[in-house]
Amino acid sequence: MNRVFIYPLLILTFFAGAICLADSEDGGYAGVFTTMGIGARPIGLGGAFTGLCDDVNAGYWNPAGISRIGEFTIGGMYRRLDLDRRYNFFNLATPIMGDASLGLSWINSGVSDVQGRDSDGLPTEEIKNRKNAIFLSFARRLLQKEPLEMLSLGVNVKYIQEDLANLNAYGVGFDFGVFLQMTEEYAVGFAVQNIGSRYNWDSGSYYALYGSQGSTYKETFPVNFRFGASGLLLDKHLVLASDIEKSNKQEVRVHFGGEYWLFREVLKEVESEEGSEEATVRLLVEDRWVGIRAGYDDGRLTFGGSLWQEVRWFDLGIGYAFVTAKVNEDPEHVVSIELQF
Repeated sequence: MNRVFIYPLLILTFFAGAICLADSEDGGYAGVFTTMGIGARPIGLGGAFTGLCDDVNAGYWNPAGISRIGEFTIGGMYRRLDLDRRYNFFNLATPIMGDASLGLSWINSGVSDVQGRDSDGLPTEEIKNRKNAIFLSFARRLLQKEPLEMLSLGVNVKYIQEDLANLNAYGVGFDFGVFLQMTEEYAVGFAVQNIGSRYNWDSGSYYALYGSQGSTYKETFPVNFRFGASGLLLDKHLVLASDIEKSNKQEVRVHFGGEYWLFREVLKEVESEEGSEEATVRLLVEDRWVGIRAGYDDGRLTFGGSLWQEVRWFDLGIGYAFVTAKVNEDPEHVVSIELQF
């Protein structure tokens, strides 16, 4: 594709983000924990990952991106939030059947040790709030020829569950994503999150403990839309990414960031050329080693870094991100780990 069209598209995305800078809150709606962001690298980039999605975190941000996974990969994350809240994430992704990829993710969030009180202000039982979401991701490359590098589609099927004191809720939802690699350096992505997601609450068993009658009701999640673009510059050492995010119940949110990578030469197995007797060959190739990054996440600044190291029969990646605080909030610390086999 002619770069005359690519540069304006990338600039337009960054420009649209810049003119929409506005402070907005994430709280107050069902299922917020499913869109808070995961992975030290994406968070360090300010949450701009929809049009980049080139690692195991892709299934969360844009399910179409797991089609770029070339090896079986496992990842995990711990994110420290204010008010003693926890936010953990575990995922894996692997290529299957040539052009397809499969992923599985689990989000665990919540808070405990909250003292309950009755209507007179007297202490009651300890209250816990636990939230879980399990994602099954599938993506497939539909097109990989000139003039485009790659077109992929992906979908998440999600099971979502929450416990609040003795109240329980559950639901099922979907995410849909598109990833378009326009050239080797430039890509765009689009994702729709929480399609059809909602909680089905039943308070009957809880209020029965107090001699009252409960009820059942449904709580719908906001549908979240993300569009992003990314570009590789300086011989792929510099990565720039930008996202625009909008739900049907919240204002436009803007994310952008950049990272710089140092490379090293490593021996890797790659597919051999057609006609060769060997299926794979070991070649000395340049691979990412140390990365530093910074970003803007809808009113907050983000910083982070990554380190990759070959450890016997797998590659180990460790990432960290720091997120500055908004008013009356604490800063956040994010730690991630990845293993590529």
